[in-house]
Amino acid sequence: MSSVNAALARHERAIAIGLVVAWTTLYAVLAVVRHLTWNSTAFDLAVFDQVYWNATQGRLYESTLDRGSCGPASFLGGHLSVLHLALLPLYAVVPRAETLVVLQAVAIGLGAWPLYVLARDRLRPGAERLAFVACYLLIAPLSWMALFDFHEIPFAIPFLGWALVFVARGQHWRAIGTLVASFLVKEELPLVALGFAALFLLQRRWLPGAVLATVSVAWFVLAVKVIIPAFAGGDYRYTSFYAGLGDDELEIVRTVLTDPGRTLGVLAENGRMKLRYVAAIFGPGLGLILASGPYAVLALPSLAYTLLSDHTHQYSLQNHYAATLIPLAVGGSILGLARLRGRVRDIAPAGIVLASLLFAYLYADIPLGPKFDPSRFVPEARYDAIARALGEIPPTARVSASDFVAAQLAHRQFIREYSAQNTCGDADYVILDAADRETFDRDLETFARERDAIRGLGYDEVAAGDGLSVLRRR
Repeated sequence: MSSVNAALARHERAIAIGLVVAWTTLYAVLAVVRHLTWNSTAFDLAVFDQVYWNATQGRLYESTLDRGSCGPASFLGGHLSVLHLALLPLYAVVPRAETLVVLQAVAIGLGAWPLYVLARDRLRPGAERLAFVACYLLIAPLSWMALFDFHEIPFAIPFLGWALVFVARGQHWRAIGTLVASFLVKEELPLVALGFAALFLLQRRWLPGAVLATVSVAWFVLAVKVIIPAFAGGDYRYTSFYAGLGDDELEIVRTVLTDPGRTLGVLAENGRMKLRYVAAIFGPGLGLILASGPYAVLALPSLAYTLLSDHTHQYSLQNHYAATLIPLAVGGSILGLARLRGRVRDIAPAGIVLASLLFAYLYADIPLGPKFDPSRFVPEARYDAIARALGEIPPTARVSASDFVAAQLAHRQFIREYSAQNTCGDADYVILDAADRETFDRDLETFARERDAIRGLGYDEVAAGDGLSVLRRR
């Protein structure tokens, strides 16, 4: 063991903790600053902030933002996530949007810990183990997740990491318990668990495999065919993300299993973007998941439901959809390196760190990187012109506000995002912001026409600023 690696081995745990704490602190602070400077958005921070705030007022899962409904609707009509009930007591202590983004950064940071435990189980002390801690923290989508408002799915990362630890240790029933607990995060987690069921069957662990497969399919069907439609008053709307494969869940599965031509055609769409997605997730680990043997099957469900979607956001590195894939990609690479021998294994840690830094620089949302936009953390003084008027809006008023403004007004029973819900027609206050990309994209002529049109509907302008207008119904 070299002197450098010996030093790393002696301080390995402290270094690992330091890396995780540093990453978590950095992105928690950035996420909070982004919100405080009016750069967070209605979709999706205000959506969740309102759901949590409503819950503290006795209106559990109620939302007027989610799914673009005009009246209050249940958030469960879009997603089945019991996770929010577990986080609610923490939010209630400090009921602010900042609490949510801090909790999200903590959950992502904690996702490194089971992977470090797996590395301690399988890899040599020092560089090998620490390389994968750095690899995980530098994978591009994690930084975007931490700074892209708030979502449930990053909270699945620690669950999947621990499930992989238990599987690698041969503790199959503990892994199954952990995976079933992950189902409470969001409705697609049972699909991810099917990869674990397939691994059990490949290992000839027939009973755990059959049990996990049965529970996973049953939970998913119950969620998307019974529970969510019952709250939505209609079908599970996210099936439409896979319209290229079929009109309903059964047809989508049948296409994937029996029509390889159609499936490959969908897979080939936006091929360059999808290749970048795969490279940025598996490249930092040098693709060592391919050396892990049967463990590589764990990544297939997450790859399938992101790459086969018609919704390009699902295979964008700048969204949260890759959350379930990342711990499996890194964990699989750990197990792959454990199977290597000789000189290749000796130089692998340096290669992992260099590859992780390269892909992070190219694709991650890291300070000093080309993708990092400092303007998201700088306040625009123009909002000062309407601050007093916003503070005077009665708490019971129905408000329709442009994106960035709506994110600041989520603590009310009736708040809508103007570009998506401007046809509801019952707003007491309308707040327009020319910075809203969907409606104006800083086009002041379009902004002025929209403001004048609202005036014609019976509203008076009570405050105005540079590309800002607060209008009250007469």
